[in-house]
Amino acid sequence: MIFNNIIRLSEVDSTNGYLKRLSSDGHSYEGTCVIASHQTNGRGQMGTTWQSLPGENILMSIYYK
Repeated sequence: MIFNNIIRLSEVDSTNGYLKRLSSDGHSYEGTCVIASHQTNGRGQMGTTWQSLPGENILMSIYYK
């Protein structure tokens, strides 16, 4: 299985930020996927922001080292 853990959220500031906070506790979250219906502070490539209406895009981050 590709994902060991799938976390589904209705709203989050950033799926990437959520994973960074989650992994800061020292535990291994290898293979964790965070999916959100809406992001309030999503980040795009090269420092841009990511804006999306709720339910309009796939908003997810995957943790792999």
